[in-house]
Amino acid sequence: MIQLREMLTCIHCWSEFPSSEILWQSEHEDLKRGDLLLKDKPIRFLPSRFNSRGNAIDAMGDECHLLACPRCHLTIPRALIEREVIFVSILGSPQSGKSYYLAALINRMKSRFPEYFGYNVNDTDLNSNALLNRYEKELFLRADANELFVLGKLIPKTQLGGMLYNAVSHGNQVVHYPKPFSYNFDACGLKNSHSSNKPKTMLCVYDNAGEHFKPGQDSNQDPGTRHMARADFLLFIYDPTQDSRWKNEVSNEAQTKHFSSNTSFQEHILLEAANRIRSLNGIPDGEPIDKPLFVVVCKLDVWMESLPKIDWSTPLSSRGDKTCLDVAEFLNQSSCMRQKLASIIPSIVNAADSVSQSVYFVPVSALGSSPQHFTDEGFPLFRSADIRPKRVELPMIAGLAFSGSGLIKTAK
Repeated sequence: MIQLREMLTCIHCWSEFPSSEILWQSEHEDLKRGDLLLKDKPIRFLPSRFNSRGNAIDAMGDECHLLACPRCHLTIPRALIEREVIFVSILGSPQSGKSYYLAALINRMKSRFPEYFGYNVNDTDLNSNALLNRYEKELFLRADANELFVLGKLIPKTQLGGMLYNAVSHGNQVVHYPKPFSYNFDACGLKNSHSSNKPKTMLCVYDNAGEHFKPGQDSNQDPGTRHMARADFLLFIYDPTQDSRWKNEVSNEAQTKHFSSNTSFQEHILLEAANRIRSLNGIPDGEPIDKPLFVVVCKLDVWMESLPKIDWSTPLSSRGDKTCLDVAEFLNQSSCMRQKLASIIPSIVNAADSVSQSVYFVPVSALGSSPQHFTDEGFPLFRSADIRPKRVELPMIAGLAFSGSGLIKTAK
């Protein structure tokens, strides 16, 4: 029997509403167009009739199956009415590698979480996740795993509009809501004989164009980053190869091959994000927010040699038949990364500390190795066979462990 949650939060517009107010989408051919907010979509309605299967009946007598938010009218998955939702915001500067990181993260979660934590990570909605699934396929499931390809052409730069946004007409005002990527955590029983007692949870992740974090780019018409106000934790993707202050930490060859000529003060993105969260949640200016912040220091493969010689494997430990986050080792690694950043770019550490009460620094590599081949123009070439992400799942593991969701246990 389906157990409905009393209050729901839309994964598109983040409005809260009782489950009794959820709308359904008409399926009769005469009702397939003309919705009040989405003109070319089926009419949304609050049903008064249901059949024996619990599905709504539209005005023309057809059985309906799809749900919609009462505020924005966008489709919401059925999983939302049964599952607790964990919201995660990913932010970073333009071309910092957020999309590569996200594709690698989801790939590793799908492959590692069943073994480690007893959860299958399944797409909540294949249509909504289609773009990210395509990125994952292009990185990891190419027909010829040894074929060289230009990485920069594989995943197009995230744009302010287009495929990652839904347009909704609220009267004369068109609002562009970011499309979420959502995943169900379903107990697979491999790690826990009492898997039916595990929490039913949905993970909702947002990726934004870096330009969205520039001052003036967030408005009622383009609320692209307002998911941060609802986020349970934040992942800030920091790219050392976009920061000229990091160059002295790597070899001359690495500087030439891997460092971008388009350098930036990435901490400005972080500070702007914090200001928006404070404004949306009514937090006094300058006061740290109470959301965990993970500073994900990417492209570890380029600058690994500059780190202290400690064990940088993913800090997990076993407790009975369960895999847990080794909190002590995680904090030790975070402290080492913090010290390294503070010695080179203290403004990044200071900015992070001013944003959140709980800051963790996590080095990762979405690709796992540096390119060995380049085009004549200097663009890096990769093979799928050589892509082996390192530690990309760790910020998510720690975020889920610290969120109180019950999904991942900790060992101290």
